[in-house]
Amino acid sequence: MKTIKSVEKSFHILNAIARWNGQKNFTELSVLLSLSPGTLHGFLATLEEVGAIDRDPQSGKYILGPLILKYSLIGNPLQSLAQACMPSLNRLRDKTKETIHLAVPEPEGKILYIAKAESPYPYRLTSLVGTAEPAASSALGYLLYPLELDPKDETIRKNMETSRPYCVKYEKELDAYCLATSFTYGNAPLRQAGLSIVIPHQRWTAHSQKFYQEALLTETQQLESWLRKMA
Repeated sequence: MKTIKSVEKSFHILNAIARWNGQKNFTELSVLLSLSPGTLHGFLATLEEVGAIDRDPQSGKYILGPLILKYSLIGNPLQSLAQACMPSLNRLRDKTKETIHLAVPEPEGKILYIAKAESPYPYRLTSLVGTAEPAASSALGYLLYPLELDPKDETIRKNMETSRPYCVKYEKELDAYCLATSFTYGNAPLRQAGLSIVIPHQRWTAHSQKFYQEALLTETQQLESWLRKMA
């Protein structure tokens, strides 16, 4: 069957951007796709204009745009949310050098981890995407559920009064601190998710807490603004 080559090439470019979402810039895409800079520029400009792709505001690398992600959220919302958030997780991991998690609330008081960007440090905490845990075992759970703080546990600090709620919790079984924030996405009704940084206690100080907190709050705000484009 005869095909329209320009349409075929557009989807070839889209597939590449989806595969390396937020990891390749213009020059790298040109090499990987074996397309001349002039040809690739025309296709990318058109795809960006219609909202099929976008560029990461900090790195300039190409990511899927609001048009694609908006419709993909309908079919497989959690997988699409994870893919949409990966550039943010990677940026936060690169800035803090710690493991970053993305989680959503599950029924029966649990949270489900749907994506992560792992720390490059040799000593780091490992986890499995797709696992669920009781909300009370994580700082994320205290943001995604209306849990009451245990007055005997002085390691939990939660602040809901600021423009961006956050929670800090020392997780004894991991010997690590978890710093978490929440955000909303979708439309009618809004859904909730959360980002967290997990820091081994050896790298945790009052000074580092402030650094992690500011980095997490800033990235979460930018992520929520980006997701609003898809609503």
